Amino acid sequence: MHLWLREIETGIRELAAIVPLELFAFFGALAEEIVAPIPSMLVMTTAGFFAQLEGRTTFFLVWLVILGNIGKLIGSFIYYTLGDKLEDVVVGRFGRYLGLAHADVERIGQKFNGSPWRDGALLFMLRVIPFVPTILVSIAAGVVRIRTRVFLIASYAGNFCKDLFYAFAGYYGVRALRAFFMDVERIRFGVGALLTMLILGGLVFLYVHRRRGLHLYRRLAAWLSGLTSQK
Repeated sequence: MHLWLREIETGIRELAAIVPLELFAFFGALAEEIVAPIPSMLVMTTAGFFAQLEGRTTFFLVWLVILGNIGKLIGSFIYYTLGDKLEDVVVGRFGRYLGLAHADVERIGQKFNGSPWRDGALLFMLRVIPFVPTILVSIAAGVVRIRTRVFLIASYAGNFCKDLFYAFAGYYGVRALRAFFMDVERIRFGVGALLTMLILGGLVFLYVHRRRGLHLYRRLAAWLSGLTSQK
């Protein structure tokens, strides 16, 4: 895995050396969000590094982060939309095999559409934390149907703060931080793989116990309702 990350890093650096940094930041961040294997810190740290080599100011660096996060937001919205459609397809076509009903999924989703500030704060934190898989966050937000405006604003703000830190680390050539980020990337990959296995395991469990699936979903909805009322 370490060699694989090194090969990706080399390819990203070679690309940054031959295209305008503005295009690199936008399309690189877009690809970074859509293609899971690309490390989440690589584009902005590389953009910061080359901005310093070209003698650019820190204001230009902020501009790169703004452009990059527009691209990243487009990628996030693609997965958000996919999650929204995925819930309809999975429950609509396979719900009877899993013991799930569309109304119960909607009921759980409503628990995440209470306070926009609370939902936005949760999304913001998930975006800021480096080792949280961004693709799974976007898909989950679509599945539970978090408000589109809340999703877009919170996602952009969280990614902007994180990527600004990455860009300045690359700009000032903080090698120790770059090494740390690569370690974090390995953690993110592991967390993503673990969550994916848990989701698949949950679907298998629901299929095996499909007669109890609806009951389990209602219990989950009741638990979430209790958490909401406590807040």
